Amino acid sequence: MSSASVEDLAFAVAGGRAADGVGCALQQLLDDNHSAQAEALLESLRSSGATLNSNLFNVMIGYWAERGDMDRAEEWLQKMTGSGVAPNCFTWTTLINACVDSEDVDRLAKYKKVIEASGLDKDDAVYNNVIKVLSHRGDVQTAQKILNAMDKIGIPIMTATYNSLINTCTRAGETKRAQAFMEQLLSAGLAPDAVTYNSLINGCAQEGDLDQLLHWLHRMVADGIQATLVTYGTLCKAYAFHGMVDMVDYIMGYVEQSGHELNAHFYASLIIACTNSKPPRHTRAEQVGKDMVSRGLSPKTVRVPLQRLFGVEKAAKLVSTAEKLLKINKKGKNSPNQNCENKTNNTVSQRGSVSQQRAAHKGGEVPLGIKPAWLSPSVSPLSTCRTLADDVVRPPPGLEHMAHQARSA
Repeated sequence: MSSASVEDLAFAVAGGRAADGVGCALQQLLDDNHSAQAEALLESLRSSGATLNSNLFNVMIGYWAERGDMDRAEEWLQKMTGSGVAPNCFTWTTLINACVDSEDVDRLAKYKKVIEASGLDKDDAVYNNVIKVLSHRGDVQTAQKILNAMDKIGIPIMTATYNSLINTCTRAGETKRAQAFMEQLLSAGLAPDAVTYNSLINGCAQEGDLDQLLHWLHRMVADGIQATLVTYGTLCKAYAFHGMVDMVDYIMGYVEQSGHELNAHFYASLIIACTNSKPPRHTRAEQVGKDMVSRGLSPKTVRVPLQRLFGVEKAAKLVSTAEKLLKINKKGKNSPNQNCENKTNNTVSQRGSVSQQRAAHKGGEVPLGIKPAWLSPSVSPLSTCRTLADDVVRPPPGLEHMAHQARSA
């Protein structure tokens, strides 16, 4: 970039114009490794008396911090404050992250004092935010270093911070590591919330570990944490893994009876449960499309699990038939339930009675309308699963032998 261009940009910002364009130009110079020209541009803007924003300085600070040159980064931090621009959360997040990468605990402690003196973040959310950013990137190892550094210099850690780490670990299939973070959270005297437990339960569900899932479910209930739609959806996913169709159906019935709307994820779990059941529950899976239509949901969203059970051709036929019913429903020409009756000569009822229509006995299907006594949509799945034995929550009596068979298979 020529000196004339720098002067033009400085003049533009001084006149209150093209601030975004200057930021783009600055970033482009740095991306092209023209750091000297980028610094000249920002220096020209400062000397011109232009009103600058934090974004321009953050770009320069971030450039040097990422390269481990903390002295240059701090030099621009001083120029930032000297220009009357206050460092924000993004500024400190960038600097703190760089300190952790270089394991510079002394500089980290110095930043802590500056942040506290500025009053920017009395709850130390800046440090916790760094961990969240790293967690979202999947960099748990570096996040762990920050946790250790925070503990070393006396920075309190938030529940939300641990939630980020636990969620990252469970998504990566590292459930044991996630549980270790949970123990750290409890040891620190922090209270886990619904997000904490949902992440752990989801990790156990992904691994098909029903015992651990029910263990954390019990802890969640014991702590008085209200289950969310995510909790119930995750439970369905776990039972689907073991082919426990009746339990998935039961939970779905309870959720809807409680006034919540089911989404496609629940129905996908139901189909997966039908697939994993021994023998597979084809009849129940064929009913899913009609159930979804009666609730205004598109069967296209469960095409993949249907293909795994029925094959591509039959799955396409089931989806196509259900989609036609859905279009009729949307146009108001006919009700979904009435149309289903005309097509199948069977009654397709609403969810309140649907949950009363299915159950399984020793893995086999039973006629509609017959169900075990405990299978009722008015009874919470959480309370039903709370038969305590050796501090582990277990399924109700009707599912005890099924859970054992599923884990032994």
